[in-house]
Amino acid sequence: MRSSTSRDLERFRWTHPRLPRHTSIAVCPAEAVDRLGLARLSPTDRAGATGLLLALLSEEFAAPADRINLHRPRPEAHFRYGHRPATATAGPGTPILLTSLARAPGCIAAAVSRGRIGIDIEQTQTDEQGRDLLTLVHPADRAAARFAEAGPGWVATMIWTRIEAGVKLRGTGLRRDPASLRVGVGPAPLPLARVQTLTIGCDRRGRTASSVTENSVSDRSVSEYSVSDFAVSVAWESRLLRS
Repeated sequence: MRSSTSRDLERFRWTHPRLPRHTSIAVCPAEAVDRLGLARLSPTDRAGATGLLLALLSEEFAAPADRINLHRPRPEAHFRYGHRPATATAGPGTPILLTSLARAPGCIAAAVSRGRIGIDIEQTQTDEQGRDLLTLVHPADRAAARFAEAGPGWVATMIWTRIEAGVKLRGTGLRRDPASLRVGVGPAPLPLARVQTLTIGCDRRGRTASSVTENSVSDRSVSEYSVSDFAVSVAWESRLLRS
């Protein structure tokens, strides 16, 4: 029987047919943290990010949150080796799941998968901020942004979340120059790209810019997302098996 937390979490899930199988993603507004009881799952993280992650893992493992072993790299590991994802198991014989977390003022995002995954969430920038941010991205993306339907604030935020998700996936963090990473501004994946990305927009209540089951930029005009409070992007390796 599913817990009330799992049932309530459904409205904040992000699903899409392009995502790898055995991947679970949720984007949750801060206002829902207490209602979902996420802080209770991890009392040391009152913001609820770890609780959101544990709630997703609990469903994937079909096990209570208190049986899940979440292995976090030591801070010095990030310093020496770059971004290292937390891994999770639920005891002997269970698969190892990889995780990614992201936070923005007023909203949190979490992803779990059987392969490496990266997720990022950012508040939508103003057009002025977006123009400044675009000076830091790949020249091809900067050029393409000029022809996008949406304004520079949304387009720059979308590109930046894709970059952040990608460097989390690769494990480099922003020690790698963002201008060296081409992520694209359109809905379709870049040809022959090793890293695939999807982006959604959502408001401060966690409502996405389109339906629950078809809520990536690939399903709607990019201009529809320019009114979103947040951009959320997820990245994964294109060779990740969907099995």
